[in-house]
Amino acid sequence: MKRRNLALVMLVVVGLGLGWVLYQSRVGMHTHVSGGSVAAPEGQEPPQSSPKPATPQFLPAPTRPATMTERQWQALLDSKQELLARNGPVQFFARAVDQEGEPVTGAILELRLMRYDAVRMFTEGLRGGETTSEERIVLTSDSEGHFRLTGRSGCELDVEALSKTGYVWSSESHLHYNYMPQHMPPTAAYCDPKRGVVFHLWRKGKAERLVPVSYTVSLRRERTNAFVNLLTGLVRDKSNADLEFTMTMLSPGDAKRPYDRTYEIRGLGDTVLRLSEEPYGYLAPAEGYESAYKESYVISDPTRHFVSEWKRVLFVRARSSRLIAGLKVNFSSGSSRFEIHGFVNPSGSRVLEPDPSKLITDPDEIRRLDEATRVK
Repeated sequence: MKRRNLALVMLVVVGLGLGWVLYQSRVGMHTHVSGGSVAAPEGQEPPQSSPKPATPQFLPAPTRPATMTERQWQALLDSKQELLARNGPVQFFARAVDQEGEPVTGAILELRLMRYDAVRMFTEGLRGGETTSEERIVLTSDSEGHFRLTGRSGCELDVEALSKTGYVWSSESHLHYNYMPQHMPPTAAYCDPKRGVVFHLWRKGKAERLVPVSYTVSLRRERTNAFVNLLTGLVRDKSNADLEFTMTMLSPGDAKRPYDRTYEIRGLGDTVLRLSEEPYGYLAPAEGYESAYKESYVISDPTRHFVSEWKRVLFVRARSSRLIAGLKVNFSSGSSRFEIHGFVNPSGSRVLEPDPSKLITDPDEIRRLDEATRVK
């Protein structure tokens, strides 16, 4: 009787052990990495920088379904192995800096690493289910703002968040980095410890009262210009506008050049503007403004390269410098559309850093500010 009980206990222990291995292979684990190096459990050596093998060590023995021939089964196994070969060694290097280019220490970077998973290949994958698994990783920047991740394998690394108390990170696009050997860029900066990716964090300062604004300017053939009042949005004519958006067809009526055009953003009155590549728009520059910005798209000429979409910050100074604006502009030449949102400082200050508790959203107050800043 005792021997039978002992055998049952051993069988249960072995079963739990195998179940745990399978669970760990299928479920993405959450790992915290401090200062760019993986924290090892107490009493163990820290992991080395060499990448892990692309194929997991634990592989369940797949069984050929009765409905498949031997040739079909072998072809399926080969296809799964080809997927596993898409996992490559992961080396990721990045740095966090503030608006002045100074390193940000102690910033938290949250990542998601995707990999083709052998266990899922031969379990859920055979039934049309998931063939990838994910691992959540948290990195902390060191004293020089550096992040470092090595010693893993996978197919894609996604950036999900970057944060630190007292700072703002404004990334409107999904950031992901490819590690599949077949498609990985040969000179990828994110794999180079001497270059790496640079993440820009904005160190918060003293905020002022701002008016949040949002406009959509669409320019079609039948409507070739539009007028914008910085505080109230689109208006019918230039008498109450600060900016004029214009589209001009370069060869109207020419069937060979139906899409060649020029776009222009022009300041009206004493309004001046400046386009910038910087990501925030929270501090307007003191100089470098111009009366207009113009860009031509000659699509009919194959020798000329053009960018059909771009994102930039448009700084505007208007109404004898009573209004200062920082506007994020998303432009698409395909739809001839400008999507604009940002903030206007009605005091004339260059500070454009928003604070939700200080935003001016009351329509009556905005209308009064519009009238007051127009007084000559």
